[in-house]
Amino acid sequence: CSYTVAQNQPVQNYRDTVRDLGRIKQMLFGEFSRCLYPLQKFDSDTERRFAVILERESEKWFKPAKGQFNLYYKRGSE
Repeated sequence: CSYTVAQNQPVQNYRDTVRDLGRIKQMLFGEFSRCLYPLQKFDSDTERRFAVILERESEKWFKPAKGQFNLYYKRGSE
């Protein structure tokens, strides 16, 4: 995964509460211990809070990049 951020923008700790939720898509988060990637971006604070749970409850995790997995569903099947 590659990310674009401003040169002087610091990496945020994923555990810290985000005060300006409108800017969360522009922020870069780090300090993960169980994530397969050292840095992540989140589309919402809900995703960031989910990462907090994953860091606590899972062995390893990652957020796939857009289009990384193609999942298809057959209509009418269970």
